[in-house]
Amino acid sequence: MARDGRQWVVKQIPGLPASALAAEVEGLTALGASGTVAVPRVHHQGDDAIVMDALHPSDGDSPTFWQRLGQDIAGLHAATRTDRHGWRDDNWLGGLPQHNGWEADGHTFFVERRVLRFLDEPRVRQVLSAADLQAIEHFGRRLPDLVPVMPAVLLHGDLGQHNVLADRTGRPTLIDPAVSYGWAELDISIFWMSSADQRPSAVERFFAAWQEAAAPEPGWKERAPLLSIPAELSILAEFGDVWGTADHLRAIVAPFRRQAPAIPANVDRNADA
Repeated sequence: MARDGRQWVVKQIPGLPASALAAEVEGLTALGASGTVAVPRVHHQGDDAIVMDALHPSDGDSPTFWQRLGQDIAGLHAATRTDRHGWRDDNWLGGLPQHNGWEADGHTFFVERRVLRFLDEPRVRQVLSAADLQAIEHFGRRLPDLVPVMPAVLLHGDLGQHNVLADRTGRPTLIDPAVSYGWAELDISIFWMSSADQRPSAVERFFAAWQEAAAPEPGWKERAPLLSIPAELSILAEFGDVWGTADHLRAIVAPFRRQAPAIPANVDRNADA
């Protein structure tokens, strides 16, 4: 602790390479450089640890806190628009590699780098059936009909409530980013999913403030569950079926399940082929 009361925290990520810490610092730096959102200052970066400002729990019951976060996130997205989706290098989403590269088409990027990349993960294969995987693939083919063309913006990439803390002044402060450029609604969909089951009423101010400042395309609430599919898949891929994730994902993709063709009434179901 410094004489003025400042505190620091040492972060290590056991089991992951040094590149995971480097990617985290890169993400915090990119977010901070936007001048729109608060992130902890990194005081030291080593091969096995980083030293950052210590933060405090978020004020979950404060409408003002969540309103400020909604405004800040809208500001981040508005200030960082570009014409390419992705990031210059692969980085990390939790304990898994996040596949990036650059792609001009947002629908292609979302399907290939954020959805289909998880379908070969061993834990995903253990939990989801062939019918589940086919429904997800069908969703991917339908995506251009479901999500409008939107610009790419700098994303936090893992904007769950658990990754929002507070600095010494009480301002919302972001940790554990998985940055890339993509649709703004991807950040919002992750926040929507992470707060769906236990959402304090004050958190609704986040969505109201973001919507007012960002003026998104109509229908963003209906798209939020669909755009949270990569987050659901990443949980399955890293942890397996925890927190009811598989059933929640199946409910989201249920409209994309293909029904077997009905057998006409005058056809003998037991007849030999």
